[in-house]
Order: sequence, then structure tokens, then C-alpha cells
Amino acid sequence: MTAADTGRCLCGHYRYRVEAPPLWVAYCHCESCRRATGSPAPCYTGFPEHAVHFDPAPPPTFASSPPVRRSFCEHCGTPLSYAAEFFPGELHLFRSNFERPGAYEPTRHVLFNEHEADFDIHDDLPRYGTEPGRIIAWGPRPALRVLFLCRQNSARSILAEAILNLRKARLGDRRVRAHSAGSEPAGEIDPGALALLSPHRYRLDRARSRSWDFFTTDEAPTIDWVITLCDEVAAEPCPAFPGDAGRRHWGLPDPATGAATFEDTWAAIEQRVDGFLEELGAR
Repeated sequence: MTAADTGRCLCGHYRYRVEAPPLWVAYCHCESCRRATGSPAPCYTGFPEHAVHFDPAPPPTFASSPPVRRSFCEHCGTPLSYAAEFFPGELHLFRSNFERPGAYEPTRHVLFNEHEADFDIHDDLPRYGTEPGRIIAWGPRPALRVLFLCRQNSARSILAEAILNLRKARLGDRRVRAHSAGSEPAGEIDPGALALLSPHRYRLDRARSRSWDFFTTDEAPTIDWVITLCDEVAAEPCPAFPGDAGRRHWGLPDPATGAATFEDTWAAIEQRVDGFLEELGAR
């Protein structure tokens, strides 16, 4: 167990460890969380409840509203966890209470429609509102965004998105961010791709099989590069994505059909991604 997997309250009476990667990490802007924590945007890390272990015992909880229970240290007052009926089986911990909070990178803002008007965080992350799955804004910090495309967005493009994001590359003061989509999305990630992502502790809240139409709306971020990974999509007319995107085609056989192994596909994409970043001058 590393320091990244452990946390504590201010006085140290309560300590905890987690035995699974986070399901997600997000800033919450809702009024109730702001009032309960005294923070304009507390950052939560969501875990399977069974993977969180407190020492010497679970801290006391109170029902802050009928479906929500929050826990705290009765000695120093540190807020420690959040659980709700509408997040069954999950326990949400505070990123700032971990010994190494930087190990848990946020990927989104939620309930941003309730945010404090005079407060914002200078990042490049999506801001979600009350409507599930709907992005209402993007952070003001510029990023260089790469959109990987294949037909089903279930294997090759998912792996490319993950590999590029795992590099944590920067071009000047901009982070290089990867996204993926498909012309006919499968709606789920291929189990073979999931098996490769798991050892890298890649957070699956960052990866989902979705239509390329998602990146054509007014709420979509500006795309700098579009990279197709299958010949079928490369031959199709692409939608107009926001921005003057450069185009590349990395034709790779589909591991989901058995045309290649997932391991060989991972290695081929790694080589292409590293060459692409070197060409850009990213570090």
C-alpha cells in the first residue's frame, strides 16, 4: 500500500486505505456540498464501498438530507466521506484528505450550474450540469485536443485515447488531451481493451463508447487533430468538428475481430503515439 492509497483526517484519529482504483474524480459545485465542506468546489474521489477501510473504525455519520449520509471526525471536524442512495455501492472520499492527492487527477466538474459565479478553477475539464451526461461548458485553460476515431469506438480508439492520456504530455503550457468516438458506436468497451487498461489503473470514467456527433455540438471542445484508426471511417465523410483540425490516418487491424491481438495493437498504438508527440514537440 502506498501513500497514494491512504488518507486521514486533520488530527489523524481516523485513517483509511483504499484497495481499488477510483471510479471517478470530480469537483462538485452543488450548494449542499459547498455548505457541508466550506469549500467552493470540493473534489471527491468515488470508490467501491467495499474497497474503503477506516482505522480504528468507521467515523460517525449524519443524514445531511434523506438520501445522503456524510461522515466526519468528531475530534477535529474534518469531513471524510459522502454516500447517497443514488450512488449505490459507492463511497466518496475527499481528494485533499489523501496523503498524495496528486495521484487522483480530476476529470470533470459536476453540477456546475450551481457554481459560485465569482469562482472558477483554471483547468481544461468539462463542466456537467444537472442533466445527466450533458456538458454545459469547458474550462478556460487551453488544451491541445486529439480525437481518435474508429467505427465502433470500442477497442482501437479507446486504447489510443488511454495511451495518449497516460503520457500526460504538454505542448508549451497546454496539456495534450485525447478523446475518442465512433461513427457507429458499440456503446460499450470491448473486454479485451478493458483487460489491457486495468493494469495501468486507467480510470474508465475517462473512456466510453460514444458517437462522433458528441463532438459536433456547440458544447464540444475545439479539436486540434483528428486521427482515424480504421479504413472504414477514414473512407467516410467526417462531421465538421469545432476547430481547424489536422488529419492523420493510422490504419490498424481490429483486435475485436481477431485480426490482431490486443497486445500487438497496444504496442503499435504506443509507437504511433510516441512518434506523434515527438513530431509535435510535446514533452
